[in-house]
Amino acid sequence: MSSDPGVPRSSKRRADTGENSYDTTITSFEAELADAELPDLPQDDRISKVVAATAPAWAQLLEVIDVNWSARASARMTAARKLITNHENVLRDITDATPHTQLQLERVDASLAQYVDQALRETARRLLGRLPGTSDIFQEELDGTAPTQAAAWAQTAAFLDARIQSLPNERPGRAPDMSPAAATAMRSVLQQLWWAAHKATK
Repeated sequence: MSSDPGVPRSSKRRADTGENSYDTTITSFEAELADAELPDLPQDDRISKVVAATAPAWAQLLEVIDVNWSARASARMTAARKLITNHENVLRDITDATPHTQLQLERVDASLAQYVDQALRETARRLLGRLPGTSDIFQEELDGTAPTQAAAWAQTAAFLDARIQSLPNERPGRAPDMSPAAATAMRSVLQQLWWAAHKATK
């Protein structure tokens, strides 16, 4: 797996998965969103449309986890599973215009939800590394000419890095999201995405 997200506008199709294949190019995805006139919809409707549109990609990520999961799963797999199985809640939290908790964290505007979801999928893909089945997963890439995409990726990475809780005393009264080892693994990938987004705007 390459850690360089590159700059081409469209995501890479690594293999044709037949009837379950999923065209995740930014261009076609943006066209679908434009047809739906997402900016005029309430926030929940925008998020729901993004969740529906990306469901096949998330299902593919979950399948890799299910096939490779064991009682001795690595910290990276544990972090990936946590993100994959909670991705909709994470997406809604990051794009919540009226949050009730973690008010100090900067959210991403819901109009950029497609880019937030894209960054989350790439985070999960990188966490999975070279597990069997990952060669069929799309590598999401940054477009150096799309500053809004890069900004959304950077904000998403920064938000999650600050949001993750791995120890009870970090936020008393709230259960940790994952183990310290899993949190370290996820933060490492989030830092990669943040730097990639930063460099894409240079």
